[in-house]
Amino acid sequence: MTWQGIVKSRVSRRPRLSFFPLGRAIVLATTIPYADALMNWSIFSGSFEQSKLLFSSLPEGSPTESILQNSLQEDKPIVRQTINWLQRSVIGLNLCPFAEKPFIQKRVSIEVIRGTDQVEILARVLTECLDRRKRPGTSLLICPELFPSNFLSFLEVYNMLQDGVLVDNGIDRDIQVAPFHPYFEFDGSGDNVDNYTNRSPFPIFHILREEEVSVAVDALQGDAEKVWKRNIQLLEALEDELGRDRTEQILKGTEQDAASRTAIERILEKVKKDGLPSQ
Repeated sequence: MTWQGIVKSRVSRRPRLSFFPLGRAIVLATTIPYADALMNWSIFSGSFEQSKLLFSSLPEGSPTESILQNSLQEDKPIVRQTINWLQRSVIGLNLCPFAEKPFIQKRVSIEVIRGTDQVEILARVLTECLDRRKRPGTSLLICPELFPSNFLSFLEVYNMLQDGVLVDNGIDRDIQVAPFHPYFEFDGSGDNVDNYTNRSPFPIFHILREEEVSVAVDALQGDAEKVWKRNIQLLEALEDELGRDRTEQILKGTEQDAASRTAIERILEKVKKDGLPSQ
């Protein structure tokens, strides 16, 4: 299974595997360094262990501190904002049932690539792909200046990476790269709320190992739509109760007030209780 053919022109709505199960086309997110990461999987928000990450700040001695220590001083605000998004939205809302364990195990690396030189950026991404092929875990490469307001231009760079660089270097069967962007849009989705689930604070290339992706697919018996259905139910419930603007802020990882926290927990509990929407 690869990302070939998934991101063309815009992003296809076909269910495939990605990093975060954040929408209709990118259905499942995963970084599973070990098979035991599957043992605690639940598409119904688990036992709300994630709520600790949903509302917490960046704790001392956590994986966050380790990531920040390895970041340049001028990059720390960008890295911190990205971690907030990962911690509070992706993990906290359980959008990805596999994301918490590698984060806690410090198998998520985050790097900032500055500038707009596409050749240099693609070279940096390729270097990380080659290195990640040998190491369990996943990488987030943040490109804050690479078309931050133009998703389609960013997507063109992604297509060069996916269809050219990875193939030319013979690693397209070992590595997948998923795109995330502040203005991410699924093909044909229009203004639907599902777009917001794949919108990250900055343009990001997410690098995954094919071996770990395959483990995740097998754990779902090949049915990646399970996670997507649960997430769409959650997103629509958030929007119905809290409105589009507040839902967007929640998905960005913005810290919420007490009233919003209570509403989010209630909605998570309802989604867990109701299960998957009927067909």
